Amino acid sequence: ADEDATALNDHLRDPRGGALSDVFTYADGPPGRLPNSGIQAPTMTYIKHALDDVLSGAGEQDDIYLFFSARGQATYEHPEGYISAADTDKQRPSTGIRVAELAAFLKRSNARRIFLFADVCREASINRFDTRINLRLVDLQKSKRSLEVVLASGPSQISVEIPDLHHGVFGYSLLAALQGQPFAAADASG
Repeated sequence: ADEDATALNDHLRDPRGGALSDVFTYADGPPGRLPNSGIQAPTMTYIKHALDDVLSGAGEQDDIYLFFSARGQATYEHPEGYISAADTDKQRPSTGIRVAELAAFLKRSNARRIFLFADVCREASINRFDTRINLRLVDLQKSKRSLEVVLASGPSQISVEIPDLHHGVFGYSLLAALQGQPFAAADASG
């Protein structure tokens, strides 16, 4: 997740990626990298604050791109779904960002278009919790006409990481596409 976020941050800030200045990146990141990179630790407070600032500050001509690479869960006890932050208790998914909270931020936005890219379904189950998080994210698209949701995996699938890439396949492929490079997962796995 960190490698995906930092690589996307670097690309978007680079002249070849648009030299964008309004890039807000939250990643644990390698030690020593955070102070001058524009990258913050992905705590729930920071993420919610950024979502509120960016989405509520967007005008009718603005396009917003959101990229989440994190653990996501929807539990039997809390079926609405949660996206984990750095300070989320893994045994208590409800300490993460509720998908309903994300939906509220999205609905308040006046942005012309919002694109949500999410790689949040990494395990088939965690402590008997299933992978319904993607269903919750797909439901977001029904709540706002100007929202497009692109997920790393389908509602009943898990996303894949290839250790040699040091990235998730989704994040790596997204970055390759943004850089105009072809990518085949088979090439990366040997």
